[in-house]
Amino acid sequence: NKILGQVYVWGQVRTQGAIDLKVNEPLTVGKAILRAGGFGDFANKKKVKVIRNPTADPGAKHTFELNMAEILEDGKMEKDIQLQADDFVIVPARLVNF
Repeated sequence: NKILGQVYVWGQVRTQGAIDLKVNEPLTVGKAILRAGGFGDFANKKKVKVIRNPTADPGAKHTFELNMAEILEDGKMEKDIQLQADDFVIVPARLVNF
Protein backbone atom coordinates (compact mmCIF):
# COMPACT_ATOMS: atom_id res chain seq x y z
CA ASN A 1 0.00 0.00 0.00
CA LYS A 2 1.63 3.25 -1.14
CA ILE A 3 2.25 6.00 1.36
CA LEU A 4 0.98 9.47 0.48
CA GLY A 5 2.79 11.23 3.28
CA GLN A 6 2.48 11.60 7.01
CA VAL A 7 0.35 13.40 9.52
CA TYR A 8 1.65 14.46 12.91
CA VAL A 9 -0.19 14.02 16.19
CA TRP A 10 0.97 16.10 19.15
CA GLY A 11 -0.15 16.94 22.64
CA GLN A 12 -2.35 14.89 24.93
CA VAL A 13 -2.21 11.51 23.18
CA ARG A 14 -0.45 8.35 24.37
CA THR A 15 2.10 8.27 21.52
CA GLN A 16 3.05 11.54 19.85
CA GLY A 17 4.58 11.53 16.41
CA ALA A 18 4.07 10.79 12.74
CA ILE A 19 1.42 8.49 11.30
CA ASP A 20 1.61 7.21 7.72
CA LEU A 21 -1.13 8.32 5.37
CA LYS A 22 -1.81 5.46 2.95
CA VAL A 23 -3.33 5.61 -0.50
CA ASN A 24 -6.95 4.32 -0.53
CA GLU A 25 -7.13 4.37 3.26
CA PRO A 26 -8.75 7.62 4.37
CA LEU A 27 -7.47 8.77 7.73
CA THR A 28 -9.75 10.94 9.82
CA VAL A 29 -8.83 12.89 12.93
CA GLY A 30 -10.59 10.29 15.08
CA LYS A 31 -8.64 7.42 13.51
CA ALA A 32 -5.36 9.32 13.84
CA ILE A 33 -5.97 9.81 17.56
CA LEU A 34 -6.79 6.12 17.97
CA ARG A 35 -3.58 5.19 16.11
CA ALA A 36 -1.69 7.47 18.48
CA GLY A 37 -2.95 5.27 21.33
CA GLY A 38 -5.96 7.40 22.22
CA PHE A 39 -6.26 10.48 24.37
CA GLY A 40 -3.94 11.24 27.26
CA ASP A 41 -5.37 11.67 30.76
CA PHE A 42 -5.61 15.45 30.54
CA ALA A 43 -6.78 15.79 26.93
CA ASN A 44 -9.29 18.48 26.10
CA LYS A 45 -11.31 16.40 23.64
CA LYS A 46 -13.59 19.31 22.80
CA LYS A 47 -10.89 21.54 21.30
CA VAL A 48 -8.77 19.32 19.07
CA LYS A 49 -7.04 21.39 16.41
CA VAL A 50 -6.00 20.47 12.90
CA ILE A 51 -3.45 22.76 11.27
CA ARG A 52 -3.09 22.45 7.51
CA ASN A 53 -0.55 24.16 5.28
CA PRO A 54 -1.97 24.07 1.77
CA THR A 55 0.77 23.14 -0.70
CA ALA A 56 -0.58 25.55 -3.30
CA ASP A 57 -0.24 28.47 -0.92
CA PRO A 58 2.35 27.73 1.78
CA GLY A 59 1.65 31.03 3.52
CA ALA A 60 -2.01 30.22 4.13
CA LYS A 61 -2.57 28.15 7.23
CA HIS A 62 -5.97 26.61 7.79
CA THR A 63 -6.96 25.71 11.33
CA PHE A 64 -9.96 23.56 12.14
CA GLU A 65 -11.22 22.97 15.66
CA LEU A 66 -13.08 19.75 16.32
CA ASN A 67 -15.13 18.55 19.24
CA MET A 68 -13.85 14.97 19.32
CA ALA A 69 -15.96 14.11 22.36
CA GLU A 70 -19.02 14.68 20.20
CA ILE A 71 -17.55 12.76 17.26
CA LEU A 72 -16.10 9.75 19.08
CA GLU A 73 -18.43 9.45 22.07
CA ASP A 74 -21.71 10.56 20.49
CA GLY A 75 -20.95 8.97 17.11
CA LYS A 76 -21.25 12.16 15.06
CA MET A 77 -18.84 10.80 12.46
CA GLU A 78 -19.99 13.25 9.80
CA LYS A 79 -18.22 16.01 11.77
CA ASP A 80 -14.86 14.23 11.64
CA ILE A 81 -12.53 15.47 8.91
CA GLN A 82 -10.26 13.60 6.56
CA LEU A 83 -6.59 14.37 6.99
CA GLN A 84 -4.14 15.33 4.28
CA ALA A 85 -0.37 14.84 4.16
CA ASP A 86 1.55 17.11 6.53
CA ASP A 87 -1.50 17.98 8.63
CA PHE A 88 -0.82 18.52 12.31
CA VAL A 89 -3.36 17.27 14.85
CA ILE A 90 -2.90 18.99 18.19
CA VAL A 91 -4.69 17.71 21.28
CA PRO A 92 -4.50 20.40 23.97
CA ALA A 93 -4.54 19.77 27.70
CA ARG A 94 -7.63 20.85 29.56
CA LEU A 95 -7.26 23.12 32.53
CA VAL A 96 -7.18 20.98 35.64
CA ASN A 97 -9.09 22.28 38.62
CA PHE A 98 -7.64 21.01 41.85
